[in-house]
Amino acid sequence: MSRKRNSKKKSPSDDKYDRENPTVSSRIPRATRDNLYANLAKRGMSLADAMKVLAGEIEVKGLALDLARGEGMEYATKLYRVTYACSDCNGPVHLTGTEAKKAAARYMTEHGWHHRQCPPQQA
Repeated sequence: MSRKRNSKKKSPSDDKYDRENPTVSSRIPRATRDNLYANLAKRGMSLADAMKVLAGEIEVKGLALDLARGEGMEYATKLYRVTYACSDCNGPVHLTGTEAKKAAARYMTEHGWHHRQCPPQQA
C-alpha cells in the first residue's frame, strides 16, 4: 500500500518548528499584492520582515529616518515659521508666498531691522 505524499509523518523537530512558527495568510487583490512586493523589494525586505516591523520586533532604518525627518521638520517649523495675527479675527496667519515675504522684508528694512552684528563686507 502506497502512502500519499502529504500523509508522511513529520519529524519531531519539524512538528516543533510548525508549532512555534505558525503560518499567517490573507487574501488581497492582486494589484495590492504586486504593490506590496514592489515596495518590499525597494526596501530589501521580505514579507516576514514587514510583519515583524508591524509587530514591533524589528525597526527599519528608513522608517526611523522618516520619523526623524518629520520630527526635524516639525521642530524647524516651530522655530522658523513667521506668523502674525490676523487683523480681522486675531488668529495666526503663517507668512507664506512671495508677495507676503517681500512685504515683510520691505517692512523690516523700512523700520530699521538689522543684524545683531553685521558680517564683514566682501569687496
